Amino acid sequence: MIGMDTNVLLRFLLADDLVQHRLAVEFVQGRTPADPAFVSIVVLVETVWVLQRVKGFDAKLVADAMSALLATDDFVFEEHDVLVGIFADAALQHADVADHVIAQLGRRRGCDHTVTFDRQAARHIPSMSLLA
Repeated sequence: MIGMDTNVLLRFLLADDLVQHRLAVEFVQGRTPADPAFVSIVVLVETVWVLQRVKGFDAKLVADAMSALLATDDFVFEEHDVLVGIFADAALQHADVADHVIAQLGRRRGCDHTVTFDRQAARHIPSMSLLA
C-alpha cells in the first residue's frame, strides 16, 4: 500500500495541471486491490475543502465524487465506514465535511456529543451542540 497526499488526489480529480494530472492518473491506474492507495482522513477532508471552498464545486457533486472513490477497491480510506455514512447524509449540504468527521469520530470514541461554537454545525449535525 502506498499513501497518497492531498495534492496528488486533487491533481487526479481536477486535471488542472496536465503534467501532474498524468502522473496522478498513472499512479492511480497502477493501484490494485492487492496494492491500493491509502487516503488518510486528513487528505480526504483537505481535498473536500479545496474542491468546495477554493474550486467552488457544489457539495452534492463533491459528495458523489467522494462516494465513488470510496466504492473502489483501489483506494483504502482511513475510517472508511464513517466516511460512507457522512457522504450519504443529507445534512452534508448544510455543514462542512470536517464537522461531520469530527462529530462522527467523537461518537465512535464514546463521546455523547461534541461541543462547538459553529451554529450551522450544531443545527445540522445531531451529535454536535452549541457551547453557549
